[in-house]
Amino acid sequence: MGRGDIKQVVFKPTGVIPRTTWGKPQYVAVKDDRQRIETSRGCPNDCPFCYEPTELEVFPIPKIERNYVEILDMNFLYQPNILERIRELGKIKVNGKVVRYEEICGFDYRLLTQEIADELKRARFIKPRIAWDYSIKEQYKIKDAITQLTKTGYKTKDIMVFVIVNWEIPKTECDLKLDLMKIWNVKVGDCCYDGGYRHATPERWTAEELREFRAKCRKHNQLVNFGIDPEVSAGIQKHDKLYLHRIPCQETQLLPSDPKVDIQSIKKASGRVKFDFWPCMRQMTRRWGCNQILHRLIENVDKPDICFGKTDGIPSDIITVDKNPTMNPTHCLDWRDLGIFRDNQFEFGFWDPPYDKLYMPEYREIWRVCKRLAILHQLIYLAPKDGKRTHMIGVTTGPRMRIRCLQVFKKQGASA
Repeated sequence: MGRGDIKQVVFKPTGVIPRTTWGKPQYVAVKDDRQRIETSRGCPNDCPFCYEPTELEVFPIPKIERNYVEILDMNFLYQPNILERIRELGKIKVNGKVVRYEEICGFDYRLLTQEIADELKRARFIKPRIAWDYSIKEQYKIKDAITQLTKTGYKTKDIMVFVIVNWEIPKTECDLKLDLMKIWNVKVGDCCYDGGYRHATPERWTAEELREFRAKCRKHNQLVNFGIDPEVSAGIQKHDKLYLHRIPCQETQLLPSDPKVDIQSIKKASGRVKFDFWPCMRQMTRRWGCNQILHRLIENVDKPDICFGKTDGIPSDIITVDKNPTMNPTHCLDWRDLGIFRDNQFEFGFWDPPYDKLYMPEYREIWRVCKRLAILHQLIYLAPKDGKRTHMIGVTTGPRMRIRCLQVFKKQGASA
């Protein structure tokens, strides 16, 4: 199907029109921590279900501005001198750090060689995908492509194989493909023709077949990702019993040795701690982060009179402490040595440390100078011996960002 044949494709009456970039400028976009680019257009395979033209158009590699780049080429390996292109991408760094690439539409197994697979791995291409659009008879070629990828160092569970749904390949044959993918331990990407599951009209497949196969694919990927079925509990009765791990927190009595605890007992024990969840916007600065967290802390808990960490977005009437002078803190100090402050000098402190470890010496010194302390971290701190936990608040700052926990502690005798 050439460039002039796009309009000849017969689409089912769903109102869905393929969005193609053909004839438009090279696509380059930066969104949050990722960048999306095109390096080429065109595919030689002329598949009857695909609108991509066969003519090849190659673009120069655009300026790379993020350390994670998604490549949107329909057939990335189709362009000439592909090895040189891959090596060129692999040499690029952003802010002194390497760049990782993800080819969204996958690699054409007909063009994949062991040398290309080796260069893709060396250039830090991740989550490799290949398409199995046609007959089950292609199983040998698909297996060879997977072998080439695993030989160069990719794990099977990181490999995805596309399967086209609701097209001329019947569901019974797609079920056989899924069986083989279980043996190979690779994930499946079910692509529904045409317009995706939301828009597709059950024509070649029935509506029941579409629902059943989609559910099978979701379950298949769970099994590959976790190695078990995460939806099957080990004899747990969800409605009347709850299984808990014993957590040696200072402010909470240990649960009985019998792990079965009824719901009312749990509610009574957890009544001492206030739980909440704050979905916040993605961070808007590169230094401190999302100032919505501080604003919500002030509104829902209390206003801190001192903040330990970077200073972006912190009101000027709050004392700030950081060892980096470029952050312009009120006091440039190491968190482990706050000797200029007396014990319990501050009513309420807020600490946003790095998330790579607990920083226990810093924790003890900051706790010394504060009557109450809020800590934002991905790890859970034990309550100090002379204090108790008052709040546990889950905090998110947008998609693909790890959840954090805002933990508030209060010293014995301190006012709330």
